[in-house]
Amino acid sequence: EITYAPAGGTLVNEGVLGEMLTRTLLGEGSDAAAAGWGGDRFRVWDVGGRSLLVWRSVWDSPMDLAEFKPALLGRLAAERTPGGERGPFRIFARPPWRFAAGEVAGGMVLVSSDDERAFDAALAALARP
Repeated sequence: EITYAPAGGTLVNEGVLGEMLTRTLLGEGSDAAAAGWGGDRFRVWDVGGRSLLVWRSVWDSPMDLAEFKPALLGRLAAERTPGGERGPFRIFARPPWRFAAGEVAGGMVLVSSDDERAFDAALAALARP
């Protein structure tokens, strides 16, 4: 479940990606990394004319999460510039978009936005235990 919502944001979409779209996100050859998918939820908000996405996935076992995490981080790194770390998140950029992925509360969280303030606020809130 995603409990975070950005201040002043309007929810424009929410749903489930599912195992098949998780495989698509990871790219070709990702069947093994996505096979342990145990569920997910995403939400997209309009924040002052810009977008913020928060996606949380859970995995059937810690081993499944351990297999998925490097596949997701590798996919992000392959197409975006690494931008360091913040708390549990590794940050990537392909302007104007910023992306962050990290292990939070036993699942993986992906955050993406073209609004730096919304992105930073989401990371700060989602990194808290």
